[in-house]
Amino acid sequence: MINDHIVDSTTDTTVPRRYVPDAPLELGSVDIWGRTHRGGRKQNEDQFLIARFDRDLVILQSTIGPENHSMQKDDSASSAAHLFAVADGMGGHAGGDMASMISIQALIDVTGDAKTRDRGWLSALESSFATGNERVMQVAIEHPELTGMGSTLTAALIIESTVLLAHVGDSRAYLARSHSLKQLTHDHTLAESLRELDPLYQGEVPREHLNHVLTNVIGGFNDSVHVETHAATLQIGDLILLCSDGLTDALTNEEIVTILESRGSVREKVNRLVNGALARDARDNVTVVLAECGGEESRVEHEAPAATEELTSSQEREPRLEHPS
Repeated sequence: MINDHIVDSTTDTTVPRRYVPDAPLELGSVDIWGRTHRGGRKQNEDQFLIARFDRDLVILQSTIGPENHSMQKDDSASSAAHLFAVADGMGGHAGGDMASMISIQALIDVTGDAKTRDRGWLSALESSFATGNERVMQVAIEHPELTGMGSTLTAALIIESTVLLAHVGDSRAYLARSHSLKQLTHDHTLAESLRELDPLYQGEVPREHLNHVLTNVIGGFNDSVHVETHAATLQIGDLILLCSDGLTDALTNEEIVTILESRGSVREKVNRLVNGALARDARDNVTVVLAECGGEESRVEHEAPAATEELTSSQEREPRLEHPS
């Protein structure tokens, strides 16, 4: 049943976010927080990553690894860039969880290689998607029961006043600015392909049934992956939202904007988004990573894994197969 209201214990007073047109963005002032929840599913096949680059890649928050990462920001560090990503697995619990984990790990491995980064940030992002695809396909070959497993992957990298995006699948990246929400990525679904070919399509299969039939993923049944890339200039007050379709299936753009413009920290807004989707009986896993550009101070808020429902839930996942290095 769909609830009429979004339940949130924190204030729902909305105020305009501070917005300074064409204001230069200081790289250090980026606030980021992420959360994932299994929603209406028995298992959580989503993954997310938040990291920064100093001399090396430093994982701040992530769902993968022997233990979930959650590190306090070192205020003395001067970050060259911030990387964050969301992956949504497909192919049943074992396969979907594995594919999304491999995709995020490939992103860490490839972008964490200084030699790869020397070829350019966007090239490093694209290479990480190709590496993830190769690894997923190799695991599926070695374990036929996982044939067809795949994952979406939407990654954002903020460097100076620019955000670089790399994307496959139907997870999404949004830019929130001045009371508006702009989708920066395309949905790689059969419904979207039909919409582009024929906006008036009235085939026998209702278009809404095709919204989650993916045409481009990491893994799956295709040998190669086609990476969609974008670059955008950021302004102080901008919000970059990455999310799996569990959020956007449950909340409208207007509801998302209302939450993003509400009072509170980035972490509080992330919780409101996830809780809002859960209040609407979200049928799928719900994952949100939110970055705020600029502000009075630079901070990345994190808490111990044991204190967060979203991180402890991922610790309950079944043991994963090893993937090739």
